[in-house]
Amino acid sequence: MINKINETIIDSFKQYNPNLTMLDINNNILSYQNHAINLEEFNLATLFESYQLKRDFANLNAAELFEIIQINSAIYNSNKE
Repeated sequence: MINKINETIIDSFKQYNPNLTMLDINNNILSYQNHAINLEEFNLATLFESYQLKRDFANLNAAELFEIIQINSAIYNSNKE
């Protein structure tokens, strides 16, 4: 289920902000250029709970959003362990 949620969120991001078209998600692996993040257990919807990303979202580029997701995913996974 998280897989479908994350795909829907990335697709929505790309429609809302054309700077994000370089992000790709397949089988819950988010990729940007030569980097990838496994989002198997990380729900991208939680990004909007922790801070006001919505306000800055329109100004982000793919590299910036990828980094935000990477950091939040790593924090989530380390807190789980």
